[in-house]
Amino acid sequence: RDGHVYKTVRFGKQVWMAENLKYVNDSLRWYSCPDSLPVSVPCDSFGYLYWRGNYDFPDCPPGMHLPTNSDLSYLIANATSAGIRSTDDWVDSHGNVKKGTNAFGFSILPQKKGSVTYWIDNSSMTVLVINTDKISTFKLGSFDFGNERYPIRCLMNEVPATIVKSVPYCKVQGDNQCEYGELIDERDGKTYKTITIGNQTWMAENLNYEFQDTSLFNACYDNFESLCQKYGRLYDFNAAQKACPAGWHLPDTLEWCLLKRLADNGFGMTDHLENGYGFDVLIGGNYQSDKKKFVNNDRFVEFWTSSASDYHSQDVRYNISMEYDWDGARFGLVNVSNGAYVRCVKDGSQHPLPG
Repeated sequence: RDGHVYKTVRFGKQVWMAENLKYVNDSLRWYSCPDSLPVSVPCDSFGYLYWRGNYDFPDCPPGMHLPTNSDLSYLIANATSAGIRSTDDWVDSHGNVKKGTNAFGFSILPQKKGSVTYWIDNSSMTVLVINTDKISTFKLGSFDFGNERYPIRCLMNEVPATIVKSVPYCKVQGDNQCEYGELIDERDGKTYKTITIGNQTWMAENLNYEFQDTSLFNACYDNFESLCQKYGRLYDFNAAQKACPAGWHLPDTLEWCLLKRLADNGFGMTDHLENGYGFDVLIGGNYQSDKKKFVNNDRFVEFWTSSASDYHSQDVRYNISMEYDWDGARFGLVNVSNGAYVRCVKDGSQHPLPG
């Protein structure tokens, strides 16, 4: 329509524009450049804000569409705010610098201090809100056609066949060509398989180190020692952050995001990473401290990250969970006294993302 070329980014089963829409024509009367942008972000870099009038709203480029609620459910479940925000210009409502990691390559810029709001499909008065701590949808309670102006991100109707995985499978149709390494934990002599995916080296098994300190929760599922041999050990957060052997550490959300993107953005992690990359995820459940109960070893598995939330108490930390019948891996906040598994990543494994 206007010859403008946009960068795109693959996100699992979706391909999004990696820039905001910049399309204008003579019929679009109500569009503007944000007046609250940081000085370092010119309007032609950010894109335009659009008014949502009945006859004054731009279409996405051919072959693309405005995100639907279903599209956004997929995004919200599988990404973190930091992972899609740019590495520059983000400051929260209190004036604190809260740069994103841009681990997924979306390069989201703030529209105003600490947040940006996006239009979604025309059938809904719902918007997508991204701030320094979360991604969420919000139903506009009152809709003022004169004042509401937001940017637009489109995504492709179909993922082109030419877009390939970031890292090729090493397991294909049962043929395991994965090159495993070996980690010997000098504390107890246990040996673990390791796997390198991209530039990251991870344990390919769950940690099974037993603390003798009774103040640190670490237990086998249902307290059966045989299940420690199968699944590894469940730890509370205090134990998890001390559990990795020397030279290895508890990964943060950025390192999990890097893994998700390197391994086809991580979607289908319980399938692709088990059957395609040698990561070998097992559905081992978790421990719920409020119920003092081991649960869900037939449904999903949870792993600790080292990351805290900027806007929640120190009693919660991010974990990442995977379900046996769900094509994805999602982050969540859980109480530090809960029990989850640990996968350690080798020190120095974090490298810039592939293009």
